[in-house]
This record gives sequence, structure tokens and C-alpha cells, in this order.
Amino acid sequence: MIRILRQNKRKHGIHHPLLAVDIENNPTTGEFICAGIFGDIRKRFFKREGKKVKAIWTTERVGEDGSGLYFTEINKFHEFLLSLSKNSCLLIFFNLSYDKVYLDGIIKPPELDKNGELKQTVLTINTRTILLILKNGLKCMDLTNHADGSLDDWIGYLNMTEKYGIYKAELSNHQDRVMNDVKATYYLGRFLEDFYYEECGVPLCLTVGSNALRMFTQKFFKEYWFRKDDFLSDYERNAYYGGRSELFQKGSYYTYSYDVNGMYLSIMKEKVFPDVLSSYYIENGSHWERYFNKYLGIYHCRMKTPDNLYIPILPLRIGGKLKFPLGKFSGYWTSLELQEALKIGYEILEVYDFILYKKAKPCFQDYADFIWKKRGEYIAKDNKGMELMIKRLGNALYGKFAQRNGNNYFGRLKDYPKQLPEGVKIFEYNQEWWVVVDNKETPAKFEFPVISVFITAYARLKLFKAMELNKNSLIYCDTDSLKLTKPAKGIKIGEGLGEWSFLGEGLTTFYRPKFYGDKVKGVPKTATLIEETNEYKEFSFSKPLREREAIKRGLIPNQWREVTKVCSFLDDKRNWNGNQSAPLIINEDDLYQEFLEKEMKKHLLTDIDKRILKIPKKVIKNWEYELDTYVSELGFENAEELYNRYNYLKSLES
Repeated sequence: MIRILRQNKRKHGIHHPLLAVDIENNPTTGEFICAGIFGDIRKRFFKREGKKVKAIWTTERVGEDGSGLYFTEINKFHEFLLSLSKNSCLLIFFNLSYDKVYLDGIIKPPELDKNGELKQTVLTINTRTILLILKNGLKCMDLTNHADGSLDDWIGYLNMTEKYGIYKAELSNHQDRVMNDVKATYYLGRFLEDFYYEECGVPLCLTVGSNALRMFTQKFFKEYWFRKDDFLSDYERNAYYGGRSELFQKGSYYTYSYDVNGMYLSIMKEKVFPDVLSSYYIENGSHWERYFNKYLGIYHCRMKTPDNLYIPILPLRIGGKLKFPLGKFSGYWTSLELQEALKIGYEILEVYDFILYKKAKPCFQDYADFIWKKRGEYIAKDNKGMELMIKRLGNALYGKFAQRNGNNYFGRLKDYPKQLPEGVKIFEYNQEWWVVVDNKETPAKFEFPVISVFITAYARLKLFKAMELNKNSLIYCDTDSLKLTKPAKGIKIGEGLGEWSFLGEGLTTFYRPKFYGDKVKGVPKTATLIEETNEYKEFSFSKPLREREAIKRGLIPNQWREVTKVCSFLDDKRNWNGNQSAPLIINEDDLYQEFLEKEMKKHLLTDIDKRILKIPKKVIKNWEYELDTYVSELGFENAEELYNRYNYLKSLES
């Protein structure tokens, strides 16, 4: 596949007429209650001027008095949306993934393009809906792909109560609730479009990452990157690791917290990056030392670590997690990381092959300067909304260069326009056949993974150096932050880009990575703690059944259910002795065995099976009394059936 990144010479974007949609449903049954629509549509009329007829475009606010439209019947709601012309507006939602359920029946089925490839009308990333197209061609987009936080947060950030009289109404007053929410969605959309257009000079795109890339190529990128095959990109991707999240001490400590001001943005400003046009693959790695200190590169090699390191430097993916072990192992790393590793006692036992880049350039300095300057202006003006958005633009660009697009299909079998491939999942729901087709991910046309590889590698090295300087007080690290038992030393504290800021101090309890204090990954802040032991915390909270999960299980989407989640204190990223830890020690035999197990599970286990294996052992031990809470959630008839499935899966593992 050909990949190209070039300067976008379009000078500016355009404003879209925005029409906001919000839907309220019954949380007990999942059924539609009402919908609100507020915003603008574009209309065309014709005017005769002498002998000529001229087309005149105008924009008008929906509703008799411009106050919007309110629907209590889903059929009339659908009829209105389908009555709009294709280019009359852009439909905007806040959490389209949730509201999509109530657009079922008016979403355009997928088609085949001129090459016979599937042309999706619903674009998703994991559980997030990016875009969907209605049968009349209207496009629907989700503002949560731009704006972090809740709609209530943005009502406050943008002073909507003071400006427009908008507030978060009570759930019991459906009309008041939906009309306030839809107006808030509209004004948030207007804010985002104005922000991108007036502050950044680009149109509103589908995601904040798309806007970051558009702004970069339109205003700052002067190069031309081209690649015509997959090999180099696939090779580079092997060295693409994320941020480092690692716990070194468990327990309660008086903690000093720090993080980097704009970690990735500072890397983009300060560092040079490989020129993708200068890449050169060398299949025989035996002469690697000729190039190692001369050029930036990515090396596939076998390493041996020192025996006594407390903080290793080279990452590996083990068990789906990023870990930093000791031992002998093979992997792909940048020359930057390998050079630092050699300084602290690592040995390169063998280099199999590598890519070197004969040129390196500072590609992102102007972009980083623009973002940081704007952020300072917004902070000085106390403009919280724009500050949050410019910060997101600074963090969103680096990942675009490693983007791959999913092309999976989930929907009615009758709407799938191609012959079904092997291995699809078909199931019945409401007397219709539904299908899941997992197609292979395809690279984005602007995919050059080496850029993302080096940005994240530079960031991990910056974090590593700060960890080393403070290793005697180190409790925890996460991508761009440190938690210490003493005030930090050796790092520059300040407000500048790339400097460390002091976040505060106080008593904090640490359990495992992403789980400390009142922060628990995957558990909402509104959750109730129902049990705490020396091994886990158990929480209870309400959550809706997502569309795909509900349909697979024959249930109703968007029904809110009370669920429990057991959050174990078990941390397998390091070896633990009480509250103190040491690095994992592995060898290549361990990694090969893990690979075999992973392949077995990939072919044998369903998503439900994987969730079954995560049921805590204490629940299985007392299955007759405690397993009932998992029965309906996992789609089983009774606890005994679920218990038998668990034992069968465990027998496969052994």
C-alpha cells in the first residue's frame, strides 16, 4: 500500500451548519423516550435577476421560533431526519455510540466501492463511533472524539448557563432534560468549529487527531514523505511501545507528585526524527557497529541485561502488557534506547537485521511552538475551553503516524454486500440474523510508524532518567509522571514546556499500576466500594449494555444494569516480596511458551471465555453462592453451567 504525507495547500476550512441531536431513553428497559433537535440547516431558494435565475443559500434555525424540535415518537423523529437533504447540515451528537441504537433502521447499509472493497457507513474504533451515515446521506459525528469530560463539564467551561440559560436538568423532566442537553451539544459544536477555524485555520474534522494532522500538514509541514510498500512500516511498528506505567512500592506513603509539562509536545520541539525517505534496510546485522552511533535506527537484536538493575530500560510486550524485564531476550528497539542500555550494562549479543536512517530532521518545532504559545495565551485569559482543546491538539498528533484503520462489520446479515469470509460469527436477534466480520486492519495512507516510535522512545528515556535520579524514593511512574516519597532531585521544576511541574503532596495508597488513591482504571468515580480485603477491592456501579454486547446476548441495548467489578491488587509487571519489588527475570523460552499459549487462546477462546477466566478464584471457590452475579452478565442460564465452562477453560490452559 502506498503511503504519502504532503503539505495540504488548502488555505482554510469552511463552516458547516450544525444540527445537534440528543436522545433520552428509559434506563430500565432501554426504550426510546424522546429526542431533541436544535441548530441550523442550510436551504436553497432561487431568485430571478433579470433574465437569470440565481441560487441563494441561507441558514435557518429549526423549530417555529428557533427553539428546536421535540419528539416523543421515534418514527416521527426518523421521518424528520430523513426529510433533510444530504448537504443541509452536519448532525452532531455527544456520545453517538450510545444514541446510535435509536438510529437503527435509518442508517445507510455498507456498499462496495469501484474496486469491490467494502465501503463502511459506520466507522468505529473499539467501542467508540466515529462517524455514521444515514440513508439520505447525512453524516453524524460525535463531539466526544474532540472534547474530554462530560457535557455537564462543558456547560461550565463555556459558561453556557450565563450565556444561554442552559443547565443540566433533572432526569425526571424528560423534555427539559433533552432540550437543555441538545442545546449544550449545539453550542459545544459551535465552539469547536469556531476554535478550529479561527484559532487553528482548519475545518472541523471527525476527531481531534484528524484536526491535529490537518493543522500540521496545512500550516507547518514542508516535506514530502512517500513509501510504496508495507515492509518498512511493519518492521518499524515492532518497535512501537506506549508509555511506561510501573509500580515499585505498594502501600501507603506520603507522596510527592510530578509530571512533565507537555511531554510529547516537548519531545516534538526539542528532538530530531528520522527522515523517512532516507531509510535503508540491512538484512545482515553482523556489521551493525559501523552505523550504530552514526545514524538513527531501529534494530532487531538479542540482548543480555545486568543481573542487579532495579530499573531496567528496555521494554517488551509480555502478556499484552508493557514490561521491563531482566534476562536474555530478543526484540526491536531504537538506537536511542540501545545506546542508553549499553551505558548501564546491557550487552548486545546479536543483531539480526536493522533499518538505519541516513538523515534526521527537527520536523515538529514550529507546530510545538504554536501549540505552547496558544496554550499560554488561553491560560492567561482564563479560557478553560480553548486551553483544554489546544492541549489535546498537542497530545494527539504523535499517534496519527502509526494509525491503522479497522474495517470490521457488525450488523444485519442481509445488509452485508460481500460474500462472507471464513470464521465469521452469526447469531439471531429479534428474529433476524446478525453477523460479526473481523476484517484485517489497514494502514492509514499517512502511516509512517517510525515517527511515533521515536517520539515515544524519547519520552520513555526522559522518564527513565528522572526515575534513575530519584530511584531511592521512587514509588510509581506513568508515561509522564512520577510519585516519590521525597521531594524530587535532579529534574528541572518549572512552568516551561518540557519542565517538571509539582502537582502536590499527601498521603496516597498504591495497589498496582493505574490503581492508587481514589483512581481505579475502569471504575467510575460514582462507584460504591462494597468490599475490601488484602487482595482486592470490589466495586458496584451502574452501566449500560453496549449495543454489540447486548445483541450478541439477546438483550436490549442501553439497559442500565448494576454490575460489580473486582479489582485485584495483583501486579505481574514486577516480582513482589511484600510491598517491595524487583524486576521480572525472563528468558526466551518463557516468551516462546507464552506465544504458544496466546496462539491457542486466540483460536479457541471467545470474548466471553476470556471474561470467564478473569472471574476471581474466591468467587469460583464459593460458586454456589457467589457466581450468580456473573450469570446474566455472561449470558448463562445458571451458576452451574458457568462453573462447568470455567473448569473446562482451565483444563485447556493446563
